Amino acid sequence: MGNPKRVVQAFMPAKISVAGIRLEPFTAATILLLEKLRHPLVDESAQRDLTNQEVMTLVYVLTHPVPDTNALLNQGPDALEAAVMEFAGRIPVGELRPLGQAIRRHFEDALATATGPTAEKKTAAPPKA
Repeated sequence: MGNPKRVVQAFMPAKISVAGIRLEPFTAATILLLEKLRHPLVDESAQRDLTNQEVMTLVYVLTHPVPDTNALLNQGPDALEAAVMEFAGRIPVGELRPLGQAIRRHFEDALATATGPTAEKKTAAPPKA
């Protein structure tokens, strides 16, 4: 039996590129970096729309290697903010919607195979009496 394409893509998704901007693989390190940034995307208490700065920071994180972005963050928030601003200046406004759609698919594909405590509770066998 061969590997079904869908399963292979779930674990090794194809490289995504929009307007010449390549999305990096979504990994546990990506989540850790977003937590370090205190990004609202990973903050369950942040029930609000993202600001433009937060959106562009997310796009930056998802399009640059985590070690590089982490090194910038370690230099201080101004270094990362300057890099995000320079990066945003290279993205044509007309590419924002397709880029956002690609990022949404990127997240959905990456998280489709993720399991969490809730999933484990639902699939665990009931205790024997």
